[in-house]
Amino acid sequence: MKNILAVLAALIIITGLTGCSQESPSSIDNPSSSPAPADNYSLLSSPVSFSDDISELVYGNNLFAFNLYQKLKESESSNFFYSPYSISTGMAMVSAGARGATAQQMADTLHFTLPEERLNTAFYQLAAKLDQEGENNLKIPNVSSSKFFTLNIANALWGAKDYTFRDDYINILKVDYGGELKPIDFANSPESASQEINQWIRDQTQNRIQSLTQPDDFSIDTKLFLANTIYFKAVWKEGFEEKDTRESKFYLVDGSTIKVPMMYQKGAHIYPYFENNEYQAISLPYSGTNVSMVILLPQKGKFQEFEDSLNSQKFNTILEEIQDWNPERNIFDITLMAPKFKFESAYQLIAPLSELGIKDAFESNADFSGLAENGGLQIDQICHKTFISVDEKGTEAAASTGIAVVTGIEDYKPISFIADHPFIFLIRDNKTGTILFIGRVMNPQFQE
Repeated sequence: MKNILAVLAALIIITGLTGCSQESPSSIDNPSSSPAPADNYSLLSSPVSFSDDISELVYGNNLFAFNLYQKLKESESSNFFYSPYSISTGMAMVSAGARGATAQQMADTLHFTLPEERLNTAFYQLAAKLDQEGENNLKIPNVSSSKFFTLNIANALWGAKDYTFRDDYINILKVDYGGELKPIDFANSPESASQEINQWIRDQTQNRIQSLTQPDDFSIDTKLFLANTIYFKAVWKEGFEEKDTRESKFYLVDGSTIKVPMMYQKGAHIYPYFENNEYQAISLPYSGTNVSMVILLPQKGKFQEFEDSLNSQKFNTILEEIQDWNPERNIFDITLMAPKFKFESAYQLIAPLSELGIKDAFESNADFSGLAENGGLQIDQICHKTFISVDEKGTEAAASTGIAVVTGIEDYKPISFIADHPFIFLIRDNKTGTILFIGRVMNPQFQE
């Protein structure tokens, strides 16, 4: 069986202002929340007919996810992997304290269309729904459900001991993001501060992320530090056998080939699937959950053309195609091959976010007066680091985001889905439509 493990940590540093802690939103009361939304979420909602605030939030988050993808690929020539959900959540916590043009630029770039109060509540409700996936996983007598699926989300915040934050901002972080403000001495005890935060990250990610901060990340200007983590673990509904893995050619984008270990599966399987003369798309579900991995495989020689055209609207169209399936007739005699791969990615996000429209937040005229009355705060850095490994046992992934703020198919139709050339993949919660992770594989690199 395939053991999927994904871990995400989002770290937000605000210098001149830094900090913000939150536990899993599903475990705390939220007296300001609106009634629980209906369960019929869909990424396919139109921008003018959302079923509820979660649908509108997810729609905007996914627009941002693909906009950011197009920016990141401009400076990436090989593999990359990131978590748009983590970045959106971290930026939402910071934007709760933004005002004026700074707030508007952040909302426009991140596609936050809800009024501020409803936006924060929607983030709370979405996180609770995602957490619920982890709580409602497979219930099999005498078998631990954690062997099949786990999804935990947590946030945390630390504030400088000598700095005063607005009560209403701290209350938003507590009520809608689940975080109690923890006092910490960034200026005089940076080593202790780093150790405390890193220990929290390790605890939340089952030690998959050992360290996000170093003592020299903090100074007298550091006022607030926010962290977000996601821990994801699941098994494939239809697994691969290690004995079937074989060395095979993988065709690079320049036409050359390399030999890589390719996982192999053949037989009758029920998979949401679609193909045309441009691409193949398949959704590989995990057991006991609504989460799946969607793999987008452009035809050979068409990767760049396909990638350049990929946006939220096109992805919605692809989902419509692969979701238009009937289990009684979409039982495929499928040959499925996909490479094992492992790689890391690291980004500095100020440049791409600035190009997407956030300007003032990174300049001296930034308005974060909703965070504190002192003023003079701006975002100094936003870093995002990720790790992913895919093999026969499953997937292991980790991501960290840091923000520093300073002063129709017939029965048994033969199908071949051979991912032996560059492809794009997403890990997605199908119930809410939330894209948790996005990546691409240009050159599989797997090391034991």
